[in-house]
Amino acid sequence: RARGGKREDETMVVESTPLGSTDSSLIIGKLVLFSKTLPSKYEDWEAGTKALLDKECLIGGGSIGTVYRTNFEGGISIAVKKLETLGRIRSQDEFEQEIGRLGNLRHPNLVSFQGYYWSSSMQLILSEFVPNGNLYDNLHGLDYPGTSTGVGNSELYWSRRFQIALGTARALSYLHHDCRPPILHLNIKSTNILLDENYEAKLSDYGLGKLLPILDNYGLTKFHNAVGYVAPELA
Repeated sequence: RARGGKREDETMVVESTPLGSTDSSLIIGKLVLFSKTLPSKYEDWEAGTKALLDKECLIGGGSIGTVYRTNFEGGISIAVKKLETLGRIRSQDEFEQEIGRLGNLRHPNLVSFQGYYWSSSMQLILSEFVPNGNLYDNLHGLDYPGTSTGVGNSELYWSRRFQIALGTARALSYLHHDCRPPILHLNIKSTNILLDENYEAKLSDYGLGKLLPILDNYGLTKFHNAVGYVAPELA
């Protein structure tokens, strides 16, 4: 059974409870949607998230989870990151606070957060689906999970590569100077730069530092960062 509603900021919240349960405090999962364009019926999401069990929908992965493409009726697609670690996150409230803050960010060169799902057994982050994959795969002619064609994408001519670099810089400038508090990406690399239908850069995986696996008593270490891209003062 699902119950839902909208908060004052128009965020859609859906909480699912066991079928036949009369205890309103017994919640199995909580789905929060930041985007008005996404399906608002719980049944649509219940069907769509079955793709998490379908390896054909796998589009990527990293240190904190695996990413799947989920499709809905009407041609709507989103990327769903199924988390494998919560890093330094210790509670549902802390998780919701972190992802909720990221859901308020808006910039044309950032992959937008679309919402999240929380239950005791599974945590999902929902984000914009970017159709042309990441910069690394386009440069090296790779298809996930790593099959090489040996030829880079011919659409990445030099003026377009310059625009991709410029778009990435604009995204970082926004995170560093327009966000309060400022957001450090901590893992800039070409696999985290996605390309939209016009090959404009969309920076992904920003603001997720607390979700990175804990390696030592300091929580985050430089080993989480891509060595070739780490800031000199942190190297």
